[in-house]
Amino acid sequence: RDRSPSRGLGDVYKRQRLLFRDMEEFLQAIFYWFKPDMWSLFDGQFMEDFFAELKLGVFLMLCAVAVYIEVSVVAPIWQ
Repeated sequence: RDRSPSRGLGDVYKRQRLLFRDMEEFLQAIFYWFKPDMWSLFDGQFMEDFFAELKLGVFLMLCAVAVYIEVSVVAPIWQ
């Protein structure tokens, strides 16, 4: 088992599967992030837009927490 503090983007992509089924769903969430909510409302896709943006926000928050933990807790242990 790899015990290095940073495993790079591969580890991030593995965590992505906790919220998104595949890369297409992840890219769809990014699309909804930039699409104005009024357009989604008029297209009848408001709920898909809302939940896709919510999942993307949770994913980004988890990534930020993981980086914070690595920098403040794990990195000083390995030095």
